[in-house]
Amino acid sequence: MNKINKNSIFQKIAIRNYGFIVISLSILMIISLIPVKTKACSTFFLKNGSHYVVGRNLDYPFSEFMVTVNKRNVAKTAFSYAGESVSLPLSWVSKYGSITYNMFGREITPDGMNEAGLVISVLILDESEYPVIAGKPSISLDNWVQYLLDNYATVEEVVASCSEVNIRYNPVDYWRLHFFVSDANGNNATLEFIDGELVLHTKETLAKKAITNSLYESSIAYYNGGVQSGNATSSLNRFFNVATMLDNYDNEEPISYAYDVLAACAQRITVRSMVYDITNKRVYVFTAKNTNTRYFDFSSFDFSCDKQVLVYNETLTDEGEISGSFVPYTSQLNKELIEPGWQFMGMSYTEASLTEFSQYPESFSCIPTFSHQIFSENKPLKVYPNPVNEVLSVELPLYENNQMHVSIVNIAGKIVYDKVLPAICDDGNLNLDINYLQNGLYILNIQSEKETYSQKFIKNKSL
Repeated sequence: MNKINKNSIFQKIAIRNYGFIVISLSILMIISLIPVKTKACSTFFLKNGSHYVVGRNLDYPFSEFMVTVNKRNVAKTAFSYAGESVSLPLSWVSKYGSITYNMFGREITPDGMNEAGLVISVLILDESEYPVIAGKPSISLDNWVQYLLDNYATVEEVVASCSEVNIRYNPVDYWRLHFFVSDANGNNATLEFIDGELVLHTKETLAKKAITNSLYESSIAYYNGGVQSGNATSSLNRFFNVATMLDNYDNEEPISYAYDVLAACAQRITVRSMVYDITNKRVYVFTAKNTNTRYFDFSSFDFSCDKQVLVYNETLTDEGEISGSFVPYTSQLNKELIEPGWQFMGMSYTEASLTEFSQYPESFSCIPTFSHQIFSENKPLKVYPNPVNEVLSVELPLYENNQMHVSIVNIAGKIVYDKVLPAICDDGNLNLDINYLQNGLYILNIQSEKETYSQKFIKNKSL
C-alpha cells in the first residue's frame, strides 16, 4: 500500500484552482437563496492495486451539512413526510455503523460510508421512476441510502435488496436520483430506476466507473463519440472529463489524484468535495466555506449504540484531522440543519412540524449487545408480516423431534413469551398471537433438540 504524505497532499489541495473557490462567500449566499433544481454532482471510483477510493463532488447552491456517526444495532422505522399516507413503513435494525453527510436533516444522506467499506452517493437524474412492488414495505427516497448503509456490506447485497423494498418518491423529496455504489472488494455499480424498472450497470457493463447526472448509457455513448460540445460543465462533459482522467491514471498517489479528478469536473456551485478511502477507512473533505482539507478515520469512533451519537459541523478554521471536533448530537442541532434547508427549498411548514421531524431520530431504540450476539449465532427464520400488529406467522424448519421451545424476548432482555409447543402444525406455519405486546423490537427464538433459530421483528399497533 502506498504511504500518504498528508502535508504535501493538503498543500496541493489547498492551492488547487477549483472554480468555486474564487467565488466570494457573499455571492455564494446570494446563489443559495434561489431554490433551483440544479442538475449537478459527479462521482467516480479509483483503484491503485488494492487501494480503493471514491471521489465525489456535491454541486448544489446550498452548502449547509452535518456529518453524523451512525450506530450499529439500532432499531428504526422509516420516516414519512407530513401528508404522506404510509400503510407499511420499512423497519430494520442497523447491522453496521456508518459516517454520513446530511444536508436536510439526520438520516437524509446524499453520501456516506459504513464500517464494512460500502460507499453510496446519490446524484440527480430527472428520468428516474421507481418501481411499485406489491406487498413490500416502503421507505422515502430521502431515507433509502441510510437504510442501505445500515444493512449491507457489498454491492451484490444492495442490488439484491432492491426487489424487497418500495422506494417512495414524494414531491417533498425534491429530486429524482440515481446511485453509485462501491464496496471494499473493489466492486461498483450504478443503480438507475427507469420506467419503474431497475437498470443496473456493474462489472463488464460498467465500462467507466463514474456517473454524473445523465443516464449511464447516454454518458458512455457521448464519451465513446470522442468529441465534447456545449456547456463545459454539463453533465455529459463532466462525465467525459472524469472518464478521460480515469483512463489516463498511471498509479499516481490515489488520494491526490482523486482530488485532481474532482477539480477537473468542479463547477461554480461545487460546495463540497469528498474522497472516501475505502481501504484505510478514512474520509477527506474539502468545502467552499473552508478550503482547508480535513479528514477523519473510522478507527476514531465507537459505533456501539449505547454510546452517544456524534456529529460534526464545520467551522472556517478546522484543518487536518478533525475527529476531536465532533460533538454530541442533539435534536436542536438537527432542527438547525433542517430549517434553513426547508426555507431554501421554499417548503411550507409549522413550528410543530419542524420540531416533530427534527425529533425523528428520538424514535430509535438501541438493542443490547447480548441480543445481537444471540441473533447472530443462531439460524434465521422467515416471519411475516414484519412489522406486525396482531398475528405473527412463522415458517417452521423441519424437526426430527416432536416439540419445540418458543420464546420472545424484548430489547431489554425480558422474556415476554415462553412455551413448549408441538413441532407439527396444520399448515406448516406457527401463528403467534402477539396483540398484547407493546410497540417495539423483539427477538423470536425457536429451539429444537439440535438447532436454535432466531428472528427479529417489529410490533407496530398502528398497522
